[in-house]
Amino acid sequence: MTSFQGKVALITGATSGIGQATARRLASAGCLLAMTGKDQDELMELARQCQRLGASEQQILLLAGDLTEDKNIEEVVARTVEKFCKLDILVHNLSWGGILGDKNKAPSELYDEAMRLNVRSLFYLTKLSAPHLIATKGCIVINYNVPSFTSSTDKIVYSMAKLALDQFMRSISVDLAPKGVRVNSVNPGAIVDLGTFMNGHGPSKVKQSGKGEHPLGKHSKDKEAAAAIGFLASHDAAMITGELLTIDSGRHIRPGAPKD
Repeated sequence: MTSFQGKVALITGATSGIGQATARRLASAGCLLAMTGKDQDELMELARQCQRLGASEQQILLLAGDLTEDKNIEEVVARTVEKFCKLDILVHNLSWGGILGDKNKAPSELYDEAMRLNVRSLFYLTKLSAPHLIATKGCIVINYNVPSFTSSTDKIVYSMAKLALDQFMRSISVDLAPKGVRVNSVNPGAIVDLGTFMNGHGPSKVKQSGKGEHPLGKHSKDKEAAAAIGFLASHDAAMITGELLTIDSGRHIRPGAPKD
């Protein structure tokens, strides 16, 4: 594994799934970590995991808060730079589906929430982080799912938001490239994790659906997406920017790929 010794990474949505796996991977490679999440207890548990992988308490900053609020985004960047004096890697991992069939919320409310979390917060955090990344010739990796280029009838707003991020990633990569900052994205397919089973899909059902939807016959795992994020954030990817890397067992190449 590539060493990230002395590098500073800010990871949003770090307390579950791919964000958590990415934090563990970077911690084991010597990275200093600023990690965001809504739940302080979950952040503290993640910190303990990272410490077991070699990170010291001084190498970890926990940032609990809702990143749909501008003041919280501003505080995240300010506290990260205040503690570590720099920022090398920004990993965007926040995501919310905005299920159209949610009977408890009006369609306009679902739209506003999905766009605010998936697009607006990412845009603002990137804007505030950019000067610090330019100073270190750092990089940005955005993690979001394949609905940006497959149909998903119950996640219409989510798909719209993710397609917006495709264009954002490409545009910001062009803007920041002359300043030495690389920007890429990782697009995993359906991830088999605790969240999958909590949604009522048992192991046998998940395995069976993986055969039908994915040419390689299986779902992705969060550690595989984290490995891709680690690669794109490393010096091994020094010549890569503006890349949308799919980690989805081939799901995006199947004609008429079904929804997750």
